[in-house]
Order: sequence, then C-alpha cells, then structure tokens
Amino acid sequence: MATPHFLRPLVLVTLANYLALVPYYVHNDASAQHPLPGLRALFLVSLTLAWFLSGVRRVTRHSRFGRPVLLGFLLTEAALYAKTFATGAVVHQMHNPSDLVRTVFLIGYLSGAVALVYVVLLARDGGRGAPERGEETTRDDRKRADGKSPGARRSVFEPVAG
Repeated sequence: MATPHFLRPLVLVTLANYLALVPYYVHNDASAQHPLPGLRALFLVSLTLAWFLSGVRRVTRHSRFGRPVLLGFLLTEAALYAKTFATGAVVHQMHNPSDLVRTVFLIGYLSGAVALVYVVLLARDGGRGAPERGEETTRDDRKRADGKSPGARRSVFEPVAG
C-alpha cells in the first residue's frame, strides 16, 4: 500500500515514535531477568499501532470509516501529549540525564504535535477527507465535480495537478 503524499509526514513521524520505544525499553526496563517487555505492554503498543495503521489504510482506500478511525487515534495521541505538557511532566522528562531518553521524549512530542496538526487539517477540510473514487481532483477552467470553481480553496487531500 503506497502512502499518499498528504499522509507521509504523519506516517513517518508516528512510526518513528513507535520505533523509538525499542531503545527506550532496552535502556530503561530490560534486564537479564526480563529481556522482553511484558505481554500487557506488547499488547497495548500493538493495539495502538494497529489502530493507527488501520486508520491510515482506510483513509487511503477512501473507506467511509477512515477519517473517524484515524481522527480517533490522532485525538487520543494529541490529548495524551497535551496532558504531559499541562501537568508539567515535560519539564521532568527533559531533565533526564540520558540523551537517549530525552531523544525518545522529543520524538514523542513531535509525534503529538504532528497528530494535532493533522487533526486541525482534517477538521479544516470540512469533514470531506480524501477525495472519493472517481471524484474530479484536477483544477481546470470548468467547474469541478464538487461544484466549486477552480479558484476555490482545494482540500488538503486533493493532489496538486502536475
């Protein structure tokens, strides 16, 4: 499945956030007695990753539930990182003596910020989401399929005519 251009930054940053969990776990929690994370942790991380990937896949396939699934994930992620800032935990986390841990936290904050940006973009798009199959997405001198004139603001999900 190819990721559309409008989702690439979101996918890259979110996957980097999930990948950053590996060195974070090894640095903080792994030991000779417990070399692997617990089943509960693996289940929860896998569940949230599946939630994200399902939303991305559904949006790229123009599924009617794509936007709600992806928005649900993004709102949850943005809210959890906003809570970190609101409670002041970010100050404590950034004073961690480990460069690795601080880097992982920064990747997480970036992921939360990107999630918030995509929530705004999806909301600004008026609930329209990605163009439906067969919907005209080129800009020319005639009216577009949605009835708007070619000079009207494009959806962030419409490809730019090349």
